[in-house]
Amino acid sequence: MSVAVLIVSFAVGTAALALWVNARFPRIAPGTFRGCILHVCLAMAVCQVATLLLRTATSDHATFVALFTVVVPVLVYSFLSAVWLIRVCQQMLGGAVR
Repeated sequence: MSVAVLIVSFAVGTAALALWVNARFPRIAPGTFRGCILHVCLAMAVCQVATLLLRTATSDHATFVALFTVVVPVLVYSFLSAVWLIRVCQQMLGGAVR
Protein backbone atom coordinates (compact mmCIF):
# COMPACT_ATOMS: atom_id res chain seq x y z
CA MET A 1 0.00 0.00 0.00
CA SER A 2 1.39 3.37 -0.95
CA VAL A 3 1.30 6.49 1.17
CA ALA A 4 -1.15 8.16 -1.23
CA VAL A 5 -3.64 5.31 -0.85
CA LEU A 6 -3.34 5.53 2.93
CA ILE A 7 -3.97 9.27 2.93
CA VAL A 8 -7.00 8.99 0.65
CA SER A 9 -8.35 6.11 2.74
CA PHE A 10 -8.02 8.14 5.94
CA ALA A 11 -9.72 11.13 4.33
CA VAL A 12 -12.65 9.14 2.93
CA GLY A 13 -13.07 7.10 6.11
CA THR A 14 -13.01 10.06 8.46
CA ALA A 15 -15.37 12.03 6.20
CA ALA A 16 -17.79 9.11 6.31
CA LEU A 17 -17.52 8.99 10.10
CA ALA A 18 -18.19 12.74 10.28
CA LEU A 19 -21.30 12.36 8.13
CA TRP A 20 -22.47 9.50 10.34
CA VAL A 21 -21.94 11.57 13.52
CA ASN A 22 -23.86 14.45 11.93
CA ALA A 23 -26.76 12.17 11.02
CA ARG A 24 -26.75 10.26 14.32
CA PHE A 25 -26.35 13.23 16.69
CA PRO A 26 -27.91 16.29 15.02
CA ARG A 27 -28.39 18.13 18.33
CA ILE A 28 -24.67 18.60 18.96
CA ALA A 29 -24.35 20.88 15.93
CA PRO A 30 -24.08 24.60 16.68
CA GLY A 31 -27.12 26.56 15.56
CA THR A 32 -25.45 29.85 14.73
CA PHE A 33 -22.98 30.96 12.11
CA ARG A 34 -20.67 32.31 14.82
CA GLY A 35 -20.64 28.94 16.58
CA CYS A 36 -19.79 27.16 13.34
CA ILE A 37 -16.94 29.55 12.58
CA LEU A 38 -15.63 29.00 16.11
CA HIS A 39 -15.64 25.23 15.55
CA VAL A 40 -13.89 25.58 12.17
CA CYS A 41 -11.17 27.76 13.74
CA LEU A 42 -10.77 25.31 16.62
CA ALA A 43 -10.52 22.41 14.15
CA MET A 44 -7.77 24.23 12.27
CA ALA A 45 -5.85 24.82 15.50
CA VAL A 46 -6.25 21.19 16.55
CA CYS A 47 -4.95 20.08 13.13
CA GLN A 48 -1.82 22.14 13.66
CA VAL A 49 -1.24 20.56 17.09
CA ALA A 50 -1.87 17.08 15.67
CA THR A 51 0.71 17.72 12.97
CA LEU A 52 3.28 18.59 15.61
CA LEU A 53 2.42 15.49 17.63
CA LEU A 54 2.68 13.27 14.57
CA ARG A 55 6.12 14.65 13.75
CA THR A 56 7.39 13.65 17.19
CA ALA A 57 6.69 9.97 16.55
CA THR A 58 10.07 8.26 16.44
CA SER A 59 9.23 4.70 15.44
CA ASP A 60 6.86 2.96 13.07
CA HIS A 61 4.84 1.68 16.02
CA ALA A 62 4.48 5.17 17.49
CA THR A 63 3.43 6.55 14.11
CA PHE A 64 0.78 3.84 13.74
CA VAL A 65 -0.58 4.51 17.21
CA ALA A 66 -0.57 8.27 16.60
CA LEU A 67 -2.49 7.84 13.35
CA PHE A 68 -5.37 6.08 15.04
CA THR A 69 -5.41 7.89 18.38
CA VAL A 70 -4.70 11.45 17.21
CA VAL A 71 -5.20 11.86 13.47
CA VAL A 72 -8.51 10.03 13.05
CA PRO A 73 -10.39 12.02 15.76
CA VAL A 74 -8.88 15.28 14.54
CA LEU A 75 -9.90 14.63 10.94
CA VAL A 76 -13.40 13.56 11.99
CA TYR A 77 -13.79 16.80 13.96
CA SER A 78 -12.47 18.85 11.04
CA PHE A 79 -14.88 17.29 8.57
CA LEU A 80 -17.72 17.53 11.08
CA SER A 81 -17.16 21.23 11.63
CA ALA A 82 -17.19 21.73 7.84
CA VAL A 83 -20.48 19.83 7.57
CA TRP A 84 -21.95 22.01 10.33
CA LEU A 85 -20.83 25.16 8.52
CA ILE A 86 -22.38 23.99 5.26
CA ARG A 87 -25.64 23.15 7.05
CA VAL A 88 -25.85 26.56 8.74
CA CYS A 89 -25.07 28.36 5.48
CA GLN A 90 -27.86 26.41 3.76
CA GLN A 91 -30.26 27.38 6.54
CA MET A 92 -29.25 31.03 6.18
CA LEU A 93 -30.04 30.93 2.48
CA GLY A 94 -33.46 29.47 3.20
CA GLY A 95 -35.37 28.80 0.02
CA ALA A 96 -33.40 31.31 -2.06
CA VAL A 97 -31.47 28.71 -4.04
CA ARG A 98 -33.70 25.99 -5.42
